[in-house]
Amino acid sequence: MRTRILFTLVTLFALTAGRLHAQDDVVTTSTLTLNDAQGNSIQYTLYTNETNPAASYAEVRSAVTLVTDARVELPATVTKDDTDYPVTGIAPSAFYNKDNLRSLLLGKHVRTIGGYACYDCDALESVAFAEATDIPGVIIANYAFYSCDQLATVDLPCTQTSIGEYAFRDDKMLTTFTGLHDAEIIGSCAFLDCNKLTLGSVNTETEVSFKTIGRSAFAGCSSLGSLYLSQATSIGNYAFQLCTAMKAIHLGDNLVSLGDHAFSNCTGVRTIDCGSGLQTIDYYAFEYCTSATEASLPAALTNIGSNIFRYCGKQLDRITFNGPADFTYSGSLGLDAGALILVPGKYLEDYKAHSLLTNHRVVNKDVSHEANITLSESGTLAEVIENNMRLQPGNVL
Repeated sequence: MRTRILFTLVTLFALTAGRLHAQDDVVTTSTLTLNDAQGNSIQYTLYTNETNPAASYAEVRSAVTLVTDARVELPATVTKDDTDYPVTGIAPSAFYNKDNLRSLLLGKHVRTIGGYACYDCDALESVAFAEATDIPGVIIANYAFYSCDQLATVDLPCTQTSIGEYAFRDDKMLTTFTGLHDAEIIGSCAFLDCNKLTLGSVNTETEVSFKTIGRSAFAGCSSLGSLYLSQATSIGNYAFQLCTAMKAIHLGDNLVSLGDHAFSNCTGVRTIDCGSGLQTIDYYAFEYCTSATEASLPAALTNIGSNIFRYCGKQLDRITFNGPADFTYSGSLGLDAGALILVPGKYLEDYKAHSLLTNHRVVNKDVSHEANITLSESGTLAEVIENNMRLQPGNVL
């Protein structure tokens, strides 16, 4: 039976298919079931805009039957009664627990994939567009591809993509996600424990477009490369925990707040650059970054959580502050005693008097100094570094 729907809002975004209808448009719905050449039976919901037929569209409603090792290719459009309907979305749970789904090719108009759309599809190996698309981005809803044990490649080369919570969690075979670097929103736990997922090079920073990164979004992604998070405005708690292949942390100037444990246990990280806009670093943010040797903190910093560098080890012995010493803090930095703290010359005395830094050597970062080396009576090295000069290999005592 066809259902008539009168939209009385100025505009209404149909979440399941990502289409807009104007005020007072009259839309009717119906269903259409089609069989492909392989024998798969797919049901579609058709949204017919009686007021503006050109705005009509379809979405995948459900997989009625799938053959063994089904390789489903969704059409760009479906036709009923001489009317063409672009297929713009996949409804929630459309392929839920379809263990015989092997691959999924999307039509070029698809821009929304509903919640649980391919949840627990154990045989699913790949998702991609069947042909080139010019859509600005895809909305992948919560749990859309959760626990797809064999999913190895996703090819969605779009900008402005949004990835929902738990969307790819526990997809432990996921290695390649084309287009991921251009995504804007990464939901909480979106790629949690995707330990084979690669993005960028380990030794060379890859710039990404992520603006919002949720809690534990990439936690446990131990193959993830070094990223330049140039557009990030929010990074949640545990967002990159245990990203052990990452060699550098480079935050953009738009980031205001960094969540607790955000980069904890990133044991491969060597340098930490917090950009210029960061105001709050929550507790244990860089805990167990055991390869880090230096970190730079921005002038905008107003609040430092407890032990942000806890258990980083004695090799992290050079921290640069770039602003005044009027930030609030909890506990300590978590550094080993005696770490070198470089600060702007005009705030030198303020930093020396700061209770956070009583166990560390505070020096003027704006002035270059020579090493002042003294030896004890027994001939052992008593002090190698004075101010901001480290003894380098090849120096002669």
